Amino acid sequence: MQAQTDDHPRQNSAYRFTRTPKRAFHTECFFCFLKRHILKYFYRYAIVWADRCNVNPPGKEQTMGKKTRLELQAMFERVGYFYQRLARACKDGKWFHVHPDGTPAYEQRYNYVGDFSDEGLAQVCEDGKWFHIRPNGAPAYEQRYKVVGSFSEGLAHVCDKNGRHFHIRPDGTPAYEQTYDNAGPFSKGLALVWRDSKQFHISPDGTRAE
Repeated sequence: MQAQTDDHPRQNSAYRFTRTPKRAFHTECFFCFLKRHILKYFYRYAIVWADRCNVNPPGKEQTMGKKTRLELQAMFERVGYFYQRLARACKDGKWFHVHPDGTPAYEQRYNYVGDFSDEGLAQVCEDGKWFHIRPNGAPAYEQRYKVVGSFSEGLAHVCDKNGRHFHIRPDGTPAYEQTYDNAGPFSKGLALVWRDSKQFHISPDGTRAE
């Protein structure tokens, strides 16, 4: 009678050992299915919903206008996301900024425009010369540069006609006297710069960070 109990498949220890890993494997595949399929489709429909509701992706400012993003895309050749309630748009090969309802923010047209920063300034290019403008399209300063970057932490990287790199304030004045072979944007109070094939970080006043 004892031998019959040991031979029963549900009582056999070897049978129980082979079934346990198989159950764990099926559980793992179930969560993989959720991650690869259900979450993927959820994210896809979230993007469609954001487009229809005129909401920008995470990290972008929410659009507050009358036109949806799909309607704005139909009005222009290219249109960006809204920053400071203005979005860059391209029509007939020329760039400018538009309000949420699709109307231009100013009359000027440029070869290229960037997004507006927290300082309320955007980089633009006109006939190969770069500078920053205000939301009404007026230049923020008189100087023109070979290259300008977007403002970050109150300063923007620029390159003059002689190839010297440095940072400027919103009014166009240099933030310090030094110049470099190249420079990057400020982040957490420091900017990466290059000089004589060496790179290091500087503070907003141009002093080298140790």
